[in-house]
Amino acid sequence: MFINAVIQLKMLRTFHCILLPLFLIGCGGSQSNSVTVQPAVSVYGIDKAFEAPPWTGEYNVATTTYAWLDSSREEPHSADNNDYREVQVRLFYPTDQAYTDNRLSVLPAHFWQRLGSDEAISGKRLRQSNYSNQRWYVELDANISAAKQSYPLIIFSNGYGFTPENHVNIAADLASRGFIVASINHPYGSGVSTLMDGSTVFAQKLPDDDLGRDLTLWSDDQLFVLDQLQNLNLTSDSKVYGRLDYRIGTMGHSYGGAAAYYSAWQDDRILAVINLDGTVFDRQGKNIHQAFMYLQNGSGYDLDIFEQVENEGYAVLFHNQISHHSFADYVLFWAWDFPNHKPFGPMDSKTALVLVSDLSEQFFGKYFDVSSAPLLEGQAPLSEQIEVIQF
Repeated sequence: MFINAVIQLKMLRTFHCILLPLFLIGCGGSQSNSVTVQPAVSVYGIDKAFEAPPWTGEYNVATTTYAWLDSSREEPHSADNNDYREVQVRLFYPTDQAYTDNRLSVLPAHFWQRLGSDEAISGKRLRQSNYSNQRWYVELDANISAAKQSYPLIIFSNGYGFTPENHVNIAADLASRGFIVASINHPYGSGVSTLMDGSTVFAQKLPDDDLGRDLTLWSDDQLFVLDQLQNLNLTSDSKVYGRLDYRIGTMGHSYGGAAAYYSAWQDDRILAVINLDGTVFDRQGKNIHQAFMYLQNGSGYDLDIFEQVENEGYAVLFHNQISHHSFADYVLFWAWDFPNHKPFGPMDSKTALVLVSDLSEQFFGKYFDVSSAPLLEGQAPLSEQIEVIQF
């Protein structure tokens, strides 16, 4: 399985851990001449190299990575009191660089062995050779586009058990539309993290009776990353020198979306928040004064959180046209290998991801630049199954 649910029922909307082996299929045995052997039915779909979709914005996209140590915080998941909290960041941003072969891999090898076998479609498996040599349209380590002096910053957190490399489509598509997106890897909560000493750590199961245990930790990671990037914005030899402005938002999928809400509660630098289908645990007393958008795959849950939003709010309900997983890249892989199946809901997977970009761009634009948001304000058509509730 690609994702083991940490909890069941309603909490499946909240986060899933990627703690899974790749199951190998083998056939063997002997046969006699008197036995008729039926041909094996393949568990695989099409045999064709994955074609990464182009981004929908006007810019090409580049990425670079950072790894930082926060010496003010001990690592709570380590027994060593001398271990301090580390975070890794994959930064996505607009670039003027033409695309070359030096681009981000679609599925690095160490992620493949954690990709599920038959979770999405029973008895089916993705074909590794379709992805092993393919690359996203994301140039490595290019310069930020000179088209504008500065760009708004979105701090993004993956779902529990996911990684920044599982949410490339959301981050890169927003970068193509003129945002700088800092996608955070949270050690011991993201699926796999490589620490500064070269060791690898994996997501740990959260206690069933305290599912919100690490939300403050993840929120503190987000705010630490924001501090580091603002320092780099003032550092003359930095790639982002002078390129970030005051327009700052937080955003995340599942557990990361809940952490984005926590960060707005803690820090006035944040102007707007988007939560992609994540339950905000332990939210009592955590009112926010920023604008808040809550995208949900279903027909509405925990909408009373808007009573704690002291600003405008939007709930976007997909009414099961998509699933909780539909915010991650691997839904595109299942759609590629098995185009006749719809395991994540009737809406086309790429269409759903582009719609998330459309809604996010308009939401942030409204509260960053006082621009219009026709999809949210009922001035542009949405699928009739998708409902927007304004608070």
